[in-house]
Amino acid sequence: MSEETRIDYRRIIRDGLWDNNVVFSQLLALCPLLAVTGTATNGLGLGLASLVVLLLSNLIVSLFRGIITPEVRIPVFVLLIAAIVTL
Repeated sequence: MSEETRIDYRRIIRDGLWDNNVVFSQLLALCPLLAVTGTATNGLGLGLASLVVLLLSNLIVSLFRGIITPEVRIPVFVLLIAAIVTL
């Protein structure tokens, strides 16, 4: 096998775990939320509240995606998410 066609497994592992890992980057977004809590119980509560907001907002956005015109889609989605967070 030549150098050009050899598979670089270290590069594949690094890309999969660090560079192109969507889950890792989404978990990093929760760090500021969890950092403001003083106890593990409060952190768990805040994490569960964030989970509920994400689930509800994704459900509602997917239901209204076909109804809302592309011109106002982003502002309407932002308002929907803000309303769910407020609730």
